[in-house]
Amino acid sequence: MRKKIVSYVYIMITSRIALLVMISAISYMSIPILIAISDFFIDKITNTTNKTSVPDLIEATDGIASLFVGLGVFLESRNTITRIAWKRLPPKDPELQEKVNKLSENYGVAILINGLLMEIFTQYITIPDSIINTNEYNNIILGICLMICISTFVSLWTLMNKYIQSFFFLKEQLHDTLE
Repeated sequence: MRKKIVSYVYIMITSRIALLVMISAISYMSIPILIAISDFFIDKITNTTNKTSVPDLIEATDGIASLFVGLGVFLESRNTITRIAWKRLPPKDPELQEKVNKLSENYGVAILINGLLMEIFTQYITIPDSIINTNEYNNIILGICLMICISTFVSLWTLMNKYIQSFFFLKEQLHDTLE
């Protein structure tokens, strides 16, 4: 009985609806960070006073990078989690679930790598200047993090779009939609 309940929980947290909610939440949290970093560069270009300090931007960027890493690992692990649950509760449409697993794994790896790259770059900035003077590279590194964050944001929205499409297409049409 306990194992069956665990299987239900696994199925629930790896469902397409749960994944859509997680992706939406992380996307929603990344928007202010994208705006803050963009404003930072706009202020630099227009020679106006920066509203946000570099340490605050680094902390925010590192935070969203950690969320990307967590989501990437979770998406990548969907296949393993669902296989554990399917031992007790077989899926209604195994072909669809396999395609969603493959899609989750591919996007999960990309999101994980992007999050790790962002964490590496933000950690580089936090090295004390007495060891490595990174002040002159802060803007470049934040720009790289902004580009990585934008590409991850686009990946998240593409993945959401594919998950949503998987609810509405017929089985025959899914092959093209989920690849």
